[in-house]
Amino acid sequence: MPHSPADQLADELKRASRIVVFTGAGISTESGIPDFRSPGGVWSKMKPIYFQEFVSSE
Repeated sequence: MPHSPADQLADELKRASRIVVFTGAGISTESGIPDFRSPGGVWSKMKPIYFQEFVSSE
């Protein structure tokens, strides 16, 4: 009996030593993790740094 695609994926994941998953911003915001641009997001909590300031900070 052939395995379904979900079963094949599960088998591959079980055998993998490392797994990377790329998702969109919605996956974290649905979990309560703030995104970058929403009100109260990361951008509102950080001081902007300009290019010249960045390259001279070494």
